[in-house]
Amino acid sequence: MGNEKSNYETYKELMEKYKFKIGRPSEINMDDYDVVVSCNNVGYAHVKYTVLKNAPNLIDREIALLCDGGNLCFGYRVEGNTICVYTD
Repeated sequence: MGNEKSNYETYKELMEKYKFKIGRPSEINMDDYDVVVSCNNVGYAHVKYTVLKNAPNLIDREIALLCDGGNLCFGYRVEGNTICVYTD
């Protein structure tokens, strides 16, 4: 277990390596980013993100980390191409 990176360390590495954007597809030039998600549902203690582009084929956990700013202390779940990040 001692060799595992923290969520935030992994997040920083991903942010250095890839261009990531959260926003509406109509407002984003998709060609400018490696990973694009839209925030399509904010509810009690969760936020749902739809993955619009994942050019580097990141795993769900990596995308969840990007969406949650390296936090993920409450976890996440995957629903098809939607990642639900728990916020409380």
